[in-house]
Amino acid sequence: MVQAGDIEGLAATFADYSSIEVADYQRNFDWTKSEITDLWRDLKTICGKGNDSKIHFFGSLIVQQQGKSSCELVDGQQRMTTVFLIAARLRDEIDKLSIREIPSEEAGTRPLPVASEIEDFLYGKSNQATKPRYKPNTLLRGVGKAALEPLPEKVREKSIPRRSRETDKEATLAFRNAFWFIKNLVEEEIEGLDEEQALRRIYDLSSALLGRMKVLTITTSNPEESLDVFMTTNDRGLPLGVFDLARGQVLKALTSGKSESQQKEIFVETLHDWEEILGNVEGSKPDQFLRHHLLSSHKKKMTMKGVPTFTSGLIDFGSANYAKRAQELWESIKLSSSVYDVILRPTISSPAKENLESLRLVADSYRIVALRILHPEADLNSQQQVELVRLLWVAVFRWNMAFGNAQDLETSLQDVCEPLWQKGGYASAKSQLEQLAMTDCDVEKYLADPITMNTARAILLALETSLSGKAAPISLSSFHVEHIAPQKPTKEWLEAVGLEAKEYKERVADVGNLTIFDAGLNQSVKQNPFSEKKSEYKKSRANMTNDLTKFPHWGQKEIDLRRAWIISSLDNILRISPKPVEEFSSFR
Repeated sequence: MVQAGDIEGLAATFADYSSIEVADYQRNFDWTKSEITDLWRDLKTICGKGNDSKIHFFGSLIVQQQGKSSCELVDGQQRMTTVFLIAARLRDEIDKLSIREIPSEEAGTRPLPVASEIEDFLYGKSNQATKPRYKPNTLLRGVGKAALEPLPEKVREKSIPRRSRETDKEATLAFRNAFWFIKNLVEEEIEGLDEEQALRRIYDLSSALLGRMKVLTITTSNPEESLDVFMTTNDRGLPLGVFDLARGQVLKALTSGKSESQQKEIFVETLHDWEEILGNVEGSKPDQFLRHHLLSSHKKKMTMKGVPTFTSGLIDFGSANYAKRAQELWESIKLSSSVYDVILRPTISSPAKENLESLRLVADSYRIVALRILHPEADLNSQQQVELVRLLWVAVFRWNMAFGNAQDLETSLQDVCEPLWQKGGYASAKSQLEQLAMTDCDVEKYLADPITMNTARAILLALETSLSGKAAPISLSSFHVEHIAPQKPTKEWLEAVGLEAKEYKERVADVGNLTIFDAGLNQSVKQNPFSEKKSEYKKSRANMTNDLTKFPHWGQKEIDLRRAWIISSLDNILRISPKPVEEFSSFR
């Protein structure tokens, strides 16, 4: 059950917890001097004489209850890691002094227990030992322990080197930098003060930090609740996602029962895998990729929120071989991410390359089937891959032009994947895609309304690829959509099209007035008369644009004719057995 608490100071917020652990699915600590300086400035504005009544709202924290006195920190890792580092540094500066309490200024009152209040925050009030209750993720567990435990200064600094030779040095760099930066901030704050003045300044800082930095704590009871709340409230940095939770489940399974050094080794290796996966799926959301991977390799239908529950079931922590199952899941994700990279940045044979680039402009769910078509387990030859990608292109485009339901399309595409889970599934997958490719659609009706630039690019790219085999392979990145009669009218163009400015704007948005134009050619001719634009069109690598130079002028008649050509050409290629596409100049 999700519960929102009161807005309280940090000491009160965590008073009942003996253990506060950063969940392993969290991304690593990555605050720099800039973020730490902002927090430090906020702290200083509410501390010292005359500021006792000031508070600073520190935002919200999300904690997942892990028993009566333990919790996992779901949202707030960057801030709370920094807070505990500051508190630990204040403690260390007190340890250099010969006094630990501020003497009472009034008879009958107690001295201010500066040291014990900070220690209560670091170790917990009910904890008589000096074991820190705040536990960073496994990668930072070693340096975190060294920073928060009451160690001799030389031992601590040796354990948190400015330059590390350890295998996890990259993962701990931000934390180590934060430790040294905070150390300098606190030392500068009390430099030149006598012992009592220094202790009073430390008290000002700690009382503001622990009492007047206010937070709203939201408590959850399971990962699904945590994710739901986090995705609703988080607006800082990279958001936590379902992939983070799934990765945490894998790490939990792989590190269970391992020594600290083995756990660190697994975390470092997994972090490198994670960076590789993120690179492979760049251009898409990691969470979307993971869901597509699971849909392409399993029968189960699932929403994004259902992914963590499903991956937990795949690992099956109650089984004897859950670590092996987790490793197999992780390896399958890594392999699938490399296939996803090919889907997003196609390197396969034409025309499948152009089909995939075209699909990327109009849908996402096509990637579910594409993952299986290009997956090594399907064992398809290049000719089979090209044919299935082409049928996938036809099926998705016809579905969109029929204004079909996106969820129904995703379900149908997921069903196509099953035959491709192993060798020998080509014929069955081809048959299912052919069924989808026969969806009734009216191309003319679809193009009657304005279309997006992405849809226009996708259509024009498909036509260019199909122009009787004359067109050379092209890339989306090297072409943009060009308005033949320019969007912004000139006197010459208004006369050529034969319309007033208001009607002209609507007319030139017609699909018949669009073509693709090489990004490297002269863009300054956009407003020029058609006779001058043709000199640049003649240089184009796009066959359909080069073909426009065969027309002596451009007006409404040509726009209507070209629109009819696009409709006819789409009808020819949106088929199980496509027909040739003739050049526009030959169309009548």
